[in-house]
Amino acid sequence: MSKIGVLEAQIHSLFLLHSESGLLRYEQYFSDKFKNLDSSLFSGYLSAFYNFAKEVTNKALKFVEISDLKIVFRKINRYILVIISDINLSILFLEKILDIIADIFVKFLKKQGDSIKNKTIKNKKLELGFDMYVKGLWLPLPSLIKVRIKKYFEKLIFENKILAAAVVRPLGIVVYSSLPEEILNTLLKELEIRAKGDYTNYKKIFYLLENNQKIISTQINAKFKLKIDFIIMGLYESSVSIGIAEVSFEKIIKGFLALTP
Repeated sequence: MSKIGVLEAQIHSLFLLHSESGLLRYEQYFSDKFKNLDSSLFSGYLSAFYNFAKEVTNKALKFVEISDLKIVFRKINRYILVIISDINLSILFLEKILDIIADIFVKFLKKQGDSIKNKTIKNKKLELGFDMYVKGLWLPLPSLIKVRIKKYFEKLIFENKILAAAVVRPLGIVVYSSLPEEILNTLLKELEIRAKGDYTNYKKIFYLLENNQKIISTQINAKFKLKIDFIIMGLYESSVSIGIAEVSFEKIIKGFLALTP
């Protein structure tokens, strides 16, 4: 089944904790997953876990995966920012979100000074801004284009020109996917590794799966009113040769670039 949307995976919660005491200074929920938890107790656990990991490894903990969740940490001055999301949400996107939110908090705390010392922060402007960033609304992509992308690849799959495909933004946001979830998650992990190693400037990558199916991936720049970078991934049957798959993929990319409204 194909997927389409701004964010299929979800960020559930955002916390700002005092790094030494573990006291909760700010909390915001973007789903119902943790709303019924004792936030004070939970924040204490997160702070203790972060400090313990730092003590043991002598390094600041960046993120941890537990069950179906990903917990991402960022130290800012005397505080720890924590985001909790679904495990398959890209760390590239989550770290970018933390960059933005950390910068906003630093400026906010500096402006407020001692007036909010040891107080729980409640601010509607912060809530609205964080909600926008968390939902990816700062990465504009016209709805018409998302629909056209979905219809384009569904037609290719129906005509047996490709087995499955995915369209991903460089930060790991899935715009469209008909790939098996396990394969998609593996490719997103590969994207994270390449980004951290600064190997993102590539023309084309070929993957050969254990069942001899083939995946071709490339990054392109499409001019959909706004210049937007996409990573296109195509999955081909085991019976299709690399050469034929490459020729087919080039035609698919040309067709994709013609989807301008």
